[in-house]
Amino acid sequence: MRGLFPCFARSPPRRMRLVQNEAAVMAGALRMMEYRKEIDIREDGRCMNIDFLDVFQPHILNISKGNDNWKVRNYMISRDQTFAHSLALVYEGEGSLELNGIRYELRRGALFYVPIKSSMRIRTQEENSLKYHSIIFHYGTLRWEGEQGIWSNANQLPLPLPDIVFFEEEPVFLDSFRTLEELWMQKLGGNQWDCKKEFKHLLELMIRKKFESSSTMPGNWTLIEQAITYIREHLDEPIDRNALARSLSISPAYFTALFKQYTGYTPVQFLLRLRVDRAKQLLKDTGLSINRIAKEVGYDDSLYFSRMFVKHTGISPRNFRNS
Repeated sequence: MRGLFPCFARSPPRRMRLVQNEAAVMAGALRMMEYRKEIDIREDGRCMNIDFLDVFQPHILNISKGNDNWKVRNYMISRDQTFAHSLALVYEGEGSLELNGIRYELRRGALFYVPIKSSMRIRTQEENSLKYHSIIFHYGTLRWEGEQGIWSNANQLPLPLPDIVFFEEEPVFLDSFRTLEELWMQKLGGNQWDCKKEFKHLLELMIRKKFESSSTMPGNWTLIEQAITYIREHLDEPIDRNALARSLSISPAYFTALFKQYTGYTPVQFLLRLRVDRAKQLLKDTGLSINRIAKEVGYDDSLYFSRMFVKHTGISPRNFRNS
């Protein structure tokens, strides 16, 4: 791995710099948490990301495959105000969607989102009429601060999704909708849970495809995977974001943006989570002292390690070991 990151071999950054960076990130995160307690969905414009998916808790009302009865509807579905959120994928036919006064063309591969309390008109025609899968749902968010869960009934807010995207050559989306419909129709015990898992998987697919389509530099995935591998294998060493970015021949700002697109976390946040997870494992599975565990996960100062552990988990390392 040293060959991949020569800058670390030549001049490793001091541990104190990383400690200061982590402290600044954590302090900023705590301030933002107070500011955005209700819901955090706007930091990436109107684009779903992994951060949001972590806290997203859907309650599915219906999953269906439609529509074969366009004629009795006069080839139009009209809602002055929708009572729930819906996500739909067109798999056949053509038509149009008018959503809150904005008109979109619908065709095979169109994935469209209609928020709650929206004005909506879907139109099609007798020849080549629209057919689509749809998911109707409410949702809330559940965040954890240490051992405390914070529930927010965010259902009246629109999801951070675009109104419409096109995945014409992506059969994985159609497969996911079909799986959802099959799970829903079975009505077996636990099917709500199974449907929720598949729904979140569908949204994750959207995130990954968004990342792939927005990546302009070849090999972005490989670069981030190299960085992740390096971080995992050097948790007990100083790791500096700027040096890591230079070793990949990209700017620190672009590296951070790219890393967050891929993982949902900044490099420093990701490093902190890995260190805390590794510390938890050592606390439970070994008899190593707190001081030794701190060094194993990259902290010379065991008191600072304990403070970071408490901020991340809500419990001290010693109490975690004894719990």
